[in-house]
Formats: sequence, C-alpha cells, structure tokens
Amino acid sequence: MPAFQFQQAALAVNFQAGVDAEGKPVYKKVSYRNVMEQATADQLQQVAQAISGLTSYTVADVEKTEKQLIL
Repeated sequence: MPAFQFQQAALAVNFQAGVDAEGKPVYKKVSYRNVMEQATADQLQQVAQAISGLTSYTVADVEKTEKQLIL
C-alpha cells in the first residue's frame, strides 16, 4: 500500500504592500524554507506576526506548503 514520506515544508507570508492606481490591493509574498513538519498553524501564525513586526506591511495571509514523496 502506498504511503507518504515528508520531504520539506515552506512558509509563505503574503503582505498587503499598498494599493495600485485603481485602488486595488498590491501584495508581496515572502517564502521561508525548512519549516518543520510538526509546526502547528498557531506556531506559524505567530512566526508570521513576528515577521510582520519587522516590516511596515500588514499580513494578508499565511500558507504552509509541503512536499511529500509517495512510496
């Protein structure tokens, strides 16, 4: 029976960086690799908030992506 084997995970933080000439929001995405497989949503949200404290942008959303190998 096939199974998944964790390979890697990444955290992507999308910031609202302002608005364009038409008033639509402009976003910037920053990605961080080597996220632990066991990282919880609460932990990743805390990390994103800490990172946003270092910028003048507002966090729009936070994503965790995983790559897994099917064995």
